[in-house]
Amino acid sequence: FMMFSPLGVRDLLNIMAYKVPVKPGLSVDDVAAAVIARAEKHGFLLVNRYQMWKELQAKTGEADPYKVEVISICDPLVSRDWMDYAPEMALFVPPRIAVVEDRNRQIWLIMLDWDMHWLDTRPRYAI
Repeated sequence: FMMFSPLGVRDLLNIMAYKVPVKPGLSVDDVAAAVIARAEKHGFLLVNRYQMWKELQAKTGEADPYKVEVISICDPLVSRDWMDYAPEMALFVPPRIAVVEDRNRQIWLIMLDWDMHWLDTRPRYAI
């Protein structure tokens, strides 16, 4: 699909992603903690909280790198339903929410857009 698309990789990724800016004044830690608390409130399990920025800081020596955290949460029953539909959905388990600070220090929440309309690439014909 990507090979035949006139869009660039970044454009294609943006079609598949749901991305919202975070209100100014909040930190990456504030946002990550809120995401985790909200997920747990709705019965999702925290699978992993990967604070990539800490590893980048250790490897690059940057005092203040842009912060990126990837939070993996899961509801095993929902995940099983996905895999009953298509075993390949296992590639998306556990679902992830990224908390990303960009070069302008704007923080974003980014996740896969689970409204999978972007997968339907067939031409639409009126009947």
